[in-house]
Amino acid sequence: MQDVSVFEKYMTGTVITDIAAILLLISILVYTSSYRKRDTFVDRVFFHMIIWDMIAAVSDALDSILEVNAANNAGWRIALLLGHTVFTLAFEICVFFFILYLLGVAGLEEKVNKYWMVIAVPVLLLIILIIVNFFTGMLFYVDPDTGYAHGNMYFLVLMCAYIYAAAGVLLLWRIHKGLVLFTLGFVAIRIILSHVLYSVSASAFMLAVGMVFAHICMMNRSFYKGVEE
Repeated sequence: MQDVSVFEKYMTGTVITDIAAILLLISILVYTSSYRKRDTFVDRVFFHMIIWDMIAAVSDALDSILEVNAANNAGWRIALLLGHTVFTLAFEICVFFFILYLLGVAGLEEKVNKYWMVIAVPVLLLIILIIVNFFTGMLFYVDPDTGYAHGNMYFLVLMCAYIYAAAGVLLLWRIHKGLVLFTLGFVAIRIILSHVLYSVSASAFMLAVGMVFAHICMMNRSFYKGVEE
């Protein structure tokens, strides 16, 4: 059985990161309140991104706390599995809304309104699989000895993220080519952090930082002059 101290270190780092994400998201929520009164497509989608990432951060923090006691308690293991189910759903839905946001910024709102069901196919299929996973453990499960673990079909979770990531890169290229380089650098930092701080979950925080950058760029209209022309 894995030492509880390992889970406690994981919990501390993850909770701190998720609290930072929540505070950052609340700040964005307050700061953008006046913009949401315009009720544009981009503003509405950005609001949904904030809410879903906030749900992801809260569930991720609760997961890390639950995992400390999950090894010795079946009830806590069920709660941990439920919490990670919520986290995965919230994270993937947030990424989906980020694609809608980029489509809106790129001036493709009409195509979103027409083809949103097609755009949503990867995340809708994943939502079904994640719900089924709660009973099968094919994507992820909670082991009494090692805690949270990946199932044999976890690659499907990554596949959904990769599909939207590829779409995001293409949209960023359309919006502003410089954003592609920034995004690749941002992803590289996330990969490095995952190796240096392998036991700390920072996904919700990195999404929150990405939202701040996206909002700053959105407010700087000259940054998107390539799209407007």
